[in-house]
Amino acid sequence: MSLRHTVIRASLIVSAMATTAYVVAQVAPNAPPNAPQNVAPGVRQGENLDANFAHCLILENQNEIALAKMAQQKAESSGVKEFVDKLIRDHQQFLQQLEKFGGMELKTTRAAILEGRQNPVNPNPPNQPNQIQNQPNQIQNQNQAQPQPQNPNPNLNQATVQQRFPAGAPGVIHTDKFLQIKHEMADECLTSARRELEGKSGHEFEMCFLGMQIGMHMQMADQLKVLERHASPQLQSILHEGRETTERHLSKAKELMRDVERVRTASNTKSTEKQ
Repeated sequence: MSLRHTVIRASLIVSAMATTAYVVAQVAPNAPPNAPQNVAPGVRQGENLDANFAHCLILENQNEIALAKMAQQKAESSGVKEFVDKLIRDHQQFLQQLEKFGGMELKTTRAAILEGRQNPVNPNPPNQPNQIQNQPNQIQNQNQAQPQPQNPNPNLNQATVQQRFPAGAPGVIHTDKFLQIKHEMADECLTSARRELEGKSGHEFEMCFLGMQIGMHMQMADQLKVLERHASPQLQSILHEGRETTERHLSKAKELMRDVERVRTASNTKSTEKQ
């Protein structure tokens, strides 16, 4: 496969990974625009958004770290190796800051996927009904029976969900389903990226990895810029700092891409001259 095709393929994978961190509204689908949102006592509306923002960003940063750890084993040039080490340190630090707002349970629930010990699992196999299909009836009858909201994602911490939402809140169903989908997307994207990188080595691996990093950091910088507008002041400062770090990573990845391409071109020229 040519270098150009490798970089293009890496860019396509990044496009698939670029799932914007939107959050499903925490109200019933047919609720009027001015209906109050379901927020647990003592928890402000902005804190609910912060928790969901953090959850989505943690998924993507975990994937970044997993790919960087793969690059630790396969990268050859000193510049790329140093860049990979810095990626891991910076993303781990960002994760620690995000976990103050939610998503700390993802350390354990995604451990097998992140370590490459498990492939993505479909929580709703074809022969089994989707758990969300029966939820509308529960919403319709909630004023009579006040059922407890079901959590379609077994990886989510139910105690955390119940703390953030009162019993019977229809918004729980949609928020949980959204986060379940985000989990599945993150797992599939990480598996696809690993599959693309596994068969490569040397300059080809480094070019593919750096191409992914450029695309992923461009997308992450834009996400963080948008989320800053909607987050609480406490989270805004962390997102702003994260965006600055992301932009530094992006610049370094572009610089390394040029360096690796220069070395590769020089190596090809010498091989041609020998022939």
